Amino acid sequence: MYKYVMIFLASVAMTSSGQITLIDPSTRNGGFEDGVTSPWGLVNSVGQNGIFASQGDWYGIVSALANVATARTDSYQNISTSPLGGRSFLLTFDARIGSTGFESVFASIISQNSLGIYVPPLATLLSSPPLTTNAWATYQKLFMFPDVWDGNIIRLDIAFRNPNASVGTTYIGYLDNVRLQQIPEPSSLILLGLGGSFLFSRLARKSRSKALIQQ
Repeated sequence: MYKYVMIFLASVAMTSSGQITLIDPSTRNGGFEDGVTSPWGLVNSVGQNGIFASQGDWYGIVSALANVATARTDSYQNISTSPLGGRSFLLTFDARIGSTGFESVFASIISQNSLGIYVPPLATLLSSPPLTTNAWATYQKLFMFPDVWDGNIIRLDIAFRNPNASVGTTYIGYLDNVRLQQIPEPSSLILLGLGGSFLFSRLARKSRSKALIQQ
């Protein structure tokens, strides 16, 4: 239940005024509709098929040859931004796998402060369905940097993984419809506050239930 409340609050934050679109299908090639991989790093190629694509006509293709018992890709973008636009970032993307595919997909954001020290954000996974070969799945994750973060560049990574890979096998994944929104401070504080309040109330109800059972 908590996850669904956070998803609802995230959707509210996305529609709030002042939010900044950093990546979407028409911004920084989030939908690969430019027909090229740039500005993505480590996306092997793009495909064009309006029936297969999650949205539009194009999609990104990633692959990894397992030379050990693990196969992994790391597609990324480096994006200029500022804490003045907010310290929270909401990521949504679609993914699926080929017939010889990965087991999972993982997204992260990293950044340094003005002193060159890495500052990790608090990450909340909102949607993480299983990867499949026959349909796209939508993933959503919220990243919230602390007040000490004053950097001006973030790095977004989307990594497909298979920790049980067969050596010599090439694994295929597909990526599409990547959207990254920077959420202004009031909305992110509301999102964090309401989410925390809901979690507190849920824990309180569990405590009361245990007390009644013990009676």
